[in-house]
Amino acid sequence: MDWIKPQLPFVWKSPAIYVQGPEASKDTGKYCGHLGKKAFIMGGTTALKIAGENVRNSLAENGVEVADEYPGVWLCSDTENNKVTEAAKASEADFIVGVGGGSMCDVARRVANNVDMGGKLVLVGTVASMAGFTSALSVIYNDDLTWNRYDLYPEDTHAVIMDSKIIAEGPVSQTINGMGDAMCIKFEMEASKQAETPTLVGGYSTVSSRLIANECWNQLREFGVQALAANRHKVVTPALERIIETNTLMAGVGFESGGLAGGHGIHDGLVGAGLLALHRKADRHIPHGQVISFTTITQMILEDRPSEEIWEAIAWADSVGLSITFEDLLGKGVSPDLDLIWAGACKSCMQDKVLLLGATPVSPARVYSALITADELGTKYREEIKPNW
Repeated sequence: MDWIKPQLPFVWKSPAIYVQGPEASKDTGKYCGHLGKKAFIMGGTTALKIAGENVRNSLAENGVEVADEYPGVWLCSDTENNKVTEAAKASEADFIVGVGGGSMCDVARRVANNVDMGGKLVLVGTVASMAGFTSALSVIYNDDLTWNRYDLYPEDTHAVIMDSKIIAEGPVSQTINGMGDAMCIKFEMEASKQAETPTLVGGYSTVSSRLIANECWNQLREFGVQALAANRHKVVTPALERIIETNTLMAGVGFESGGLAGGHGIHDGLVGAGLLALHRKADRHIPHGQVISFTTITQMILEDRPSEEIWEAIAWADSVGLSITFEDLLGKGVSPDLDLIWAGACKSCMQDKVLLLGATPVSPARVYSALITADELGTKYREEIKPNW
């Protein structure tokens, strides 16, 4: 009876509190003062320069002492995480406040679990570059900046605070990367649901998480270009607020409680084969969202989705500055190494990859063919279709 699927519950996971708005970092203490009397602050050097004073002042206003502060967080590796963990333990803090972006989120979660603080973690976002703010996992790297593993945690973050004024004044490229990460959510959720596979939180997706996953794509298509216009001029508009929420809250809940499939599976294969590197300080670094944009289109081809859906995804991705060809990923004039693409296709199909969570039959040959086709369609769109649009 091995063919009978186990009956699993429907599971939803998300932060207890999500706060977003201009200068929201000035209210940090309001949402975490009840967690304890002493906080350990950690984050990237730049992020702490930008938002650190807001966070410290707000904690003080709410009766929370800063037990210690750890700047310069840049790599989520076991070696670096152990250093921050020792500092957090020595501080005897009651909870952790992380300030910054993706690397900070990964390290803060790992440290909070190392110190056994459970969900007593608050994240203050200074960029809207990825969906990980509102998830319960960390991407762990090796010391040489290569990818190592994902760590999943039982407790989600207590509070996520996104300061839209700081985000608006930050790099547009970070918002674009977040849009790439959010682009896949609807399509991977649909593949996971069709295959009736469990999500990262250990059960089937809820109706709410699937509705949110669908809405990610709607928000991106309708407000993405407007949001980037505001970001370029360093102003906050309703469209930018929508995209910040889409990139962080909606995409985070969507991928974790809605399901993953081809986009992330193929992404992991290409990274594992060495064609691309994720960490921002590594050689051949390509932001996660830029890779996901291209591999989402690849997933759509692999699934034999209607042509109009595929062309719409290609056109939208190009309109906001996301990758639609290998040249976009590797650099102008750089031809992709076909052997590495084949190796990436093979790694995508390994037993531990989320590509297998979808309903579409996969093989290295099918994934390789879809990757090559995605590159060809992206090139055709840019050279032939877009000029005559």
